[in-house]
Amino acid sequence: MIELVPARPEDEAFLYKLYVSTREHEAVAWGFGEREAAAFFTMQYDLQRRSYRMQFPDAEHSIVHYGKQPAGRILVSRGQSDTLLVDISLMKEFRGQGIGGSLIRNLQEEVRATGSLLRLHVLKHSPAVRLYERFGFKLAEPGDVYDAMEWDPSGMDNGRKE
Repeated sequence: MIELVPARPEDEAFLYKLYVSTREHEAVAWGFGEREAAAFFTMQYDLQRRSYRMQFPDAEHSIVHYGKQPAGRILVSRGQSDTLLVDISLMKEFRGQGIGGSLIRNLQEEVRATGSLLRLHVLKHSPAVRLYERFGFKLAEPGDVYDAMEWDPSGMDNGRKE
């Protein structure tokens, strides 16, 4: 039911909509009007897109389809000694259905087979931290805004913890 399809230029409108869905709460918190929010989201989306392309030029960028609908995206950069989960995002209506967990488990199986580490960065105090911890990720390096987390397949307590 979950399918990963390589991202294409035609997916830009969906990717922008997805980006906005992950940041809408910020516009509300800052009291942005509709025009200010649109300008902010456009600027931030473009900066993120360019930054990812520069930092991770060889990353695999996929649209997550659930059924036949685009539900989100996953961006993964594979190195020789580790795999970096650069971004995983789901539209609101697809969150909490196990899709993200399934994607994480698939990556864990991949790195288990290669013996590499699975790494990611997550915004401090994000609800996603608890999700990653349930899947055995450990704090690797605290940061000011983002914490680095990793999953080591050679660890004794890896895997999903209910």
